[in-house]
Amino acid sequence: MKPDILILGSSSFLTNPIINSINKFKPYKILCLTHSKLKKGSNNSNFKQLRIDYSDPNLENIDFSNCKYIINLVNSYLLKRIEVIYFRQFLKYALSNSSAKLLHISTVSVYGRCRDNFINEESKCIPKNKYQIVKREEEIVLSDITEKLNCELFLFRPTQIIGEKSINCQSIIKS
Repeated sequence: MKPDILILGSSSFLTNPIINSINKFKPYKILCLTHSKLKKGSNNSNFKQLRIDYSDPNLENIDFSNCKYIINLVNSYLLKRIEVIYFRQFLKYALSNSSAKLLHISTVSVYGRCRDNFINEESKCIPKNKYQIVKREEEIVLSDITEKLNCELFLFRPTQIIGEKSINCQSIIKS
């Protein structure tokens, strides 16, 4: 399979909504890679998911020549340090063998505590706890990788993500 879109860290609860949204517009060929358990769902001609080890040299056999987007959902906070190193090497390989744009899902918490209660492009990132620091480090490293490879990077910093483990929003809306 030559993927049009590569999703890394596809065990995230964001994976299915992202895939469903993408497929509403065009039936892209999507390859999802994860180092942890696979999401429920079936592989078909346009969708394939694989459980992988980023240190596996066979990953270099994947043809990324058609890849337009790489969506990074990998959370380095949950990886061991050596896994982070192998993941970054794999990402460099995927980007350098495609013309893909990198879309990275981060978090607004990289700004730390905000005194003014608003954040804009001028706000400074001052992460305080370990999670915030790791998420900010991800952004800096990915920015460096994409700059060196002359690739576009899009950072998304949602303020809150509602997913499988969040409260039932439908019950709030109905009341």
